[in-house]
Amino acid sequence: MRPFGIQKLYLKDEPTNVVQAASARLRNRQTITPNSCDIITITGNEECYIAQFIHHYLYLGFSNIFIGINNCQDKTPAILKKIAKIYPKIFIFNTDQPQRLHRQSGSYAALIDEASHRTKSSHCLVVDIDEYWFSNKPNRSIASYLRQFDRFDLMFTNWLCTYGQSYQTCFTDLTRAKIDLKKSQGKSIFNYSVPLRKLRAHVPDVESPERAVFVGNNGKKINWMNEANKLHVNPSLPQHLRTVNKLHQHLEKSQNSAWILHQIVRSELEYSLRLFEPRVAKHPEPFKTNRHGWIMPKESRQERQFFKSILSKKSFNKRYIKTYEKFLRQCQIKNIVEKSFNRITERQVFCKINQLNHQKIEAYQSIWREIFQGTRFLPYLELRLKTKKRLRINDCS
Repeated sequence: MRPFGIQKLYLKDEPTNVVQAASARLRNRQTITPNSCDIITITGNEECYIAQFIHHYLYLGFSNIFIGINNCQDKTPAILKKIAKIYPKIFIFNTDQPQRLHRQSGSYAALIDEASHRTKSSHCLVVDIDEYWFSNKPNRSIASYLRQFDRFDLMFTNWLCTYGQSYQTCFTDLTRAKIDLKKSQGKSIFNYSVPLRKLRAHVPDVESPERAVFVGNNGKKINWMNEANKLHVNPSLPQHLRTVNKLHQHLEKSQNSAWILHQIVRSELEYSLRLFEPRVAKHPEPFKTNRHGWIMPKESRQERQFFKSILSKKSFNKRYIKTYEKFLRQCQIKNIVEKSFNRITERQVFCKINQLNHQKIEAYQSIWREIFQGTRFLPYLELRLKTKKRLRINDCS
């Protein structure tokens, strides 16, 4: 029986070498289940969202979920261990060492190395905890989706970015959210049979990329090898499609298409609290620097109508929410998840601001002015800079 603890992973070689060795093992497997797909993800402080994320991919029939935890201080590991006791296809690892040495590529390398020893799946999707794959038929399983296409090596799946969604609502609820379809940005499902050089967040780097079958989310081939790419001595597949032929950046609305709903900016409180969680590589900076404010985009009316018509289907939502509630009870995590929600408050944001000394407030003022723009908390940061005094907030020191 597999233990339900969290195994620590260590890289003893460069990520590229580890990925190439893992890829060779994956290609040499004797047993492969057609049209099956794994998930690889890395996570940190995601106690509010990790259960929703795992339920989503189990609901849609994804096979194994390989999770790398790093730089984590909340209840995420405790929640994951409870889920893994019920669902043996959830594999949890600590990737602090690979992440510290090689950042994201280190964690990905360690996880695909583990996957290569365990999986029988044919495909894999690398996503973050705030990313939800779905097709134009939202109840369709990943196996049913993949079955309709001819063989491919990589499938680019566009981001549908949402702004303002809350932990209190299902990912399908766009009522208070703004959306923005990214026609050149997204994630990729890749076939384990393609020789990998490096596992990346958006599109893997593969050997002999000019021979790879690279398709869009409708199964149509993407002609990515343009004149600029031909000049490279060692070309690689693009991480985005901005420089690719514009014909491949249109909105495809056929029943064959799929998308990645990316909760890129959640509610104002959730967004603001996240700003106090700097990226590991940027430690000891006090803020997450790769954000640009709580600002809602201008929507396309056509896109909103289209995606709302898909995601608002009552039959799907009723069943989906019902199975999620059952999932929480089954894993005995309902209470711990709900307690995590109680920390998403205005008071918590003020506490975080008060914990900053004046030296940091002054040193990082150009950063917090950008990342806190659009929030109710920017004036308080300005006040702290001006007065050098901590805020007088009830129950907040």
